[in-house]
Amino acid sequence: MQTSRRLAGLALVIFTAGTCAALTMSGGPAGNYDLGQLHAYLAPDARVTIFAGAVIGVLSAVALPVYLSVLRAEMPPGRGRDVTWGSGIAATATAAVGWVIAAAIPIAYAEGGGHVALTPSIVYTIGIISAQMIYGPTMLLAGLALIIAARQVRAAPRWWRNLGYIGGACAILSTAYFPMYLFLAYGIGIGVWGLATGGRRMTAADPRALTLRARGAACRQQNRPTTPALGRSTSPGPAPATGWRL
Repeated sequence: MQTSRRLAGLALVIFTAGTCAALTMSGGPAGNYDLGQLHAYLAPDARVTIFAGAVIGVLSAVALPVYLSVLRAEMPPGRGRDVTWGSGIAATATAAVGWVIAAAIPIAYAEGGGHVALTPSIVYTIGIISAQMIYGPTMLLAGLALIIAARQVRAAPRWWRNLGYIGGACAILSTAYFPMYLFLAYGIGIGVWGLATGGRRMTAADPRALTLRARGAACRQQNRPTTPALGRSTSPGPAPATGWRL
């Protein structure tokens, strides 16, 4: 089947750049306990930005299965291909839930008005849950899918596969926060490369490509001159003794 490197690059850029933008816009409480950050998170003028960041986060997560679908089309049938696709779907679902939780508290304050009152500790705990869903299971599953794809997409350049191992490892280690941004840089770089060198191509798994190659090889074999070697008989010798009879 035909796959588009340009589509894969665009999807990867949307996933990584969109996730980075959503993390910046949501500004959820995470890391060190900071009352100033909590008050800014609950401020009325920050609600629109947080909600917009959550929407961008959900939409960018949807781009991950699009990217993996292109890689999946170039992988041989088997368990690795199924695990890659399943990990991508699970990562997308986890990210969507995490972003909804990130926007839930500001939306609750906006809709409930003065009737909603949460202690800073509860707001901080919910913010940590949301952040860990993004930095934890989402990135872990995405990294697992990238590593399997880097191992099984044989038609890809070696440097692309090596970077896939590195990017996948950084995604898995994203609970330490800093590797997450290395993964985002990897995704934006590989995505831009896919956009710059895009276009449609025929993969090695395409049955039409295999048929054309087989026909070409058969034609070359038929047109190849057969010159018997000197001193050798061209008559067929006795058939080898096997358990099969013709």
